[in-house]
Amino acid sequence: FPVTIVRLSMPVLDLEPYFREYLKKNPDSPPLWRPANIGGHLSAEGNKVAAQAIYDFLQQQSLLKK
Repeated sequence: FPVTIVRLSMPVLDLEPYFREYLKKNPDSPPLWRPANIGGHLSAEGNKVAAQAIYDFLQQQSLLKK
């Protein structure tokens, strides 16, 4: 990770392992990414996976209010 992030002790979440695990467990799922020719951004399914991963990460880091 960039030195600035390490120096500031900012929590960082790498979503790639979450996407890989999701696809391993759900091989027939819709694509997680839209085609590059229409933007290459996350699809609706990809956004769901990312949102769950972010939520879990924030909970684990005690960054959510109860």
